[in-house]
Amino acid sequence: MRRMVLFRRARAIFALAALPVATVLLGDSSARAAEGPAGIRPEPEIAAPAPATMARQRLALAPALRFTPPQVSAPRAPRPKIALIVDDLGLDRAALDEVVALPGPLTVSLLPYGRDLEAAARRARAAGHAVMLHLPMEPVGDADPGPHALTAEMDAARLAEEIAWNLSRFDGFTGVNNHMGSKLTSDEAAMETVMAALRPHAVYFVDSVTIATSRAKEAAERAGLPAYARDVFLDDAPGRKAILARIAELEARARAQGVAIGIVHPRAASLEAIGAWLATAPARGFELVTMDDAHAETVRARSLLASAGAGS
Repeated sequence: MRRMVLFRRARAIFALAALPVATVLLGDSSARAAEGPAGIRPEPEIAAPAPATMARQRLALAPALRFTPPQVSAPRAPRPKIALIVDDLGLDRAALDEVVALPGPLTVSLLPYGRDLEAAARRARAAGHAVMLHLPMEPVGDADPGPHALTAEMDAARLAEEIAWNLSRFDGFTGVNNHMGSKLTSDEAAMETVMAALRPHAVYFVDSVTIATSRAKEAAERAGLPAYARDVFLDDAPGRKAILARIAELEARARAQGVAIGIVHPRAASLEAIGAWLATAPARGFELVTMDDAHAETVRARSLLASAGAGS
């Protein structure tokens, strides 16, 4: 091992000693070869700069780079929602078919004394609409709400009996709203009996508000049944112009409240007016939802508020 180290050192010393001789011999001949005719030398070549120098030069010549922070877009505000209920359905198959074919989703409310209600409910749900029971109640005046309507003169047992008949007519409804009922909904005691009977069978109740003195929503809430009130009747006044004015009112309510509930009836003029509006509502910034969707959103919002209150 030691001999190998000594050998390597000797070889290195010999190589260093030979360098001046090689430089003189090669340098002299290369110098003569580099001379041009008549002893004129060409212009000396400029050595290329080192890579590090080139990098510094490029940085010096390049325009200053500006750092642009990433654009963080603000969260998009939720679109105002409109839940449109088409009630008084179930008596006319052609009207139901026309409603089911409208742009939606919508909520269809079926009268319990209608025909082929199970099939009607299935068609509506298959088209993406929600289904409600349109419960007949006694109005003020002589208008006929139909068979098995709830009336103010009924005692609690009779009310329960008639409610049971109405609830048995078809399956698959989630909510209930009143058909007529301006007289009965003003009777707070009767409403408490009605809502207690509805609570095991309905997910929510929508007060059609056929009279300003209605106590239906408050009675439902006291019974533990989630309740809502319609905001606008779209066709309480006849004529296309009146319906369009009500639609504008419904849109304004949706912008102000976040969610607005409208009710319309399956009349030819009404369906013609709302058909074009439904087709363009999403492009104008509104989200069409069913009453089931609106109720689910309300439940989620209240749950979040309760959680936030518990954590504070």
